[in-house]
Amino acid sequence: MKAWIAFLLYFLLLGNCHILKAQAINDDCFSATELTNVRSWCSSNGFFNNFSATPSGYGPATCFSSSGHDVWFSFTAIATDITILVKPGVFRSRKSPCMPGFVRRYRRIEL
Repeated sequence: MKAWIAFLLYFLLLGNCHILKAQAINDDCFSATELTNVRSWCSSNGFFNNFSATPSGYGPATCFSSSGHDVWFSFTAIATDITILVKPGVFRSRKSPCMPGFVRRYRRIEL
């Protein structure tokens, strides 16, 4: 009986670890990663990804046929103009999420 319980616990807790993937910390708008020092901010290669993110429910971008795995970032603008450059990394699919129009959702907040 103890062996059966041990096997059951192993199967339920450890045997299905591939199913238990953590979501990206900035998976929704309310937990957006804040970018500081936006005048010269740059992340290291591969620091951010959207592999474990879930669709946000806003629908697909106009250049895609389905919703993607959205990640969110926030920053405080320090000028009237901004340039956002998203450089794609190595993806398993030829459909890179870093196509023109990808950075498409933003919310302007007046202070």
